[in-house]
Amino acid sequence: MRIVVSTLSRSRRIQFICEVDFSTLTRSRRIQFICEVVVSTLSRSRRIQFICEVVFSTSTRSRRIQFICEVVVSTLSRSRRIQFICEVVVSTLSRSRRIQFICEVVFPTSTRSRRIQFISEVVVSTLSRSRRIQFICEVVVSTLSRSRRIQFICEVVVSTLSRIRRIQFICEVLSLYFIAVKYNFQAWSSFFSFFLSFFLSFFLSFFFFLSFFPS
Repeated sequence: MRIVVSTLSRSRRIQFICEVDFSTLTRSRRIQFICEVVVSTLSRSRRIQFICEVVFSTSTRSRRIQFICEVVVSTLSRSRRIQFICEVVVSTLSRSRRIQFICEVVFPTSTRSRRIQFISEVVVSTLSRSRRIQFICEVVVSTLSRSRRIQFICEVVVSTLSRIRRIQFICEVLSLYFIAVKYNFQAWSSFFSFFLSFFLSFFLSFFFFLSFFPS
C-alpha cells in the first residue's frame, strides 16, 4: 500500500496505490488499484478529479481500466461553467475504447441577454472511429428597449468522423415590454420552470435510451 502526496504550485495530487504482484520465474502478473484525487486551482477555475484505475499487466500484454469522475467549476468575467464528467477508459496495447458522459451547465451573461445551457453529451470513441451524441437544452432570455424574447432551444447532435446530423427544436416566446410589465413576474417564472422541467425530462429520457445503443 503506497500513498503519494504531491503538491505543485497550484495543484494538489493524492494517490492511493495498492499493488499486488504475482510473479514467478516463468511469468509475471501485476495488478494495481490506483485511486487518485486531484484538486487543482488556477486563477479562475477549479478542477477536482476522482480517478480509480485498475491495471492488469503481464509480460505479454496489459489492460487498463480507468473510472474518472471530474468536476470542473470555471468562472470568467461574464460566464460561469460547471462540468460533471464521468469517463470510462478501457485500453489495451492494441486498442482503446473511451466512453464519456458529460453533463455541463453554462451560465453566460452579457449586458442585454442571459443564456443558460444544459448540455448532456455521450462520447464513445475508439482508435478507428468515434461517435458523439449531444443533447443541448438552451434557454435564452434577451431584453431590448421594448421587447422581451425567450427562446427554448433543444438540439440533438449526432456526429461521427464522416458526417454530422443536427436536429433543432426551437420554441420562442416574444412579448412586448408593457405586456411583461403588466403581468406578474411570478407567472413568467412558473412558465419558465414548466418548460425547463419538460425539456430536461425529455432529454434525460433520450439520453438514457440512446446510451444503450452500440457505436
